[in-house]
Amino acid sequence: MYFDTNLSMRCHVQKTVASCFTILRQLCSIQCLVLMSVCQTLVIALVLSRLDYGNAVLVGLTRNLCS
Repeated sequence: MYFDTNLSMRCHVQKTVASCFTILRQLCSIQCLVLMSVCQTLVIALVLSRLDYGNAVLVGLTRNLCS
């Protein structure tokens, strides 16, 4: 969890998105080496694990942070 001075969670959201995109780019590099179902499972696991981690703290965030 990343906290900023006014506790808006903007820093946490930005760092989570950045880390997800980094991992997704890495998954693209192995996409041709594994089955599509394996890629789908990896992406789903990535998204669910990142979204689930600390999700109780993210409740009530303003919509502009999530878009």
